[in-house]
Amino acid sequence: MNISARTDYAMRALLHLTDSYLLDEEALIPSIEIAQNRNIPVKYLESILSELKLAHVVESKRGAYGGYRLATHPKYISVAQILRITDGSFGSRERSKT
Repeated sequence: MNISARTDYAMRALLHLTDSYLLDEEALIPSIEIAQNRNIPVKYLESILSELKLAHVVESKRGAYGGYRLATHPKYISVAQILRITDGSFGSRERSKT
């Protein structure tokens, strides 16, 4: 199975947010920090985070002290869920290749 760049970047961002969540559930991480630490283009990351926010995987707060954090404990977020959010239904794509 090939993973798209979009899914790869989403997973990198979520790993960064997971690290932060495990230290402090309330901590907000600016997108620029995630982008720099995980080597993700900022504008692309903001698009991905926006999509993850619509899916209630992350939460955000605007402003000088704003940023992103996980909306729930990381144990409730699955790779399959992120694949569906970022690339659509991966099961139907796999079946169409056969």
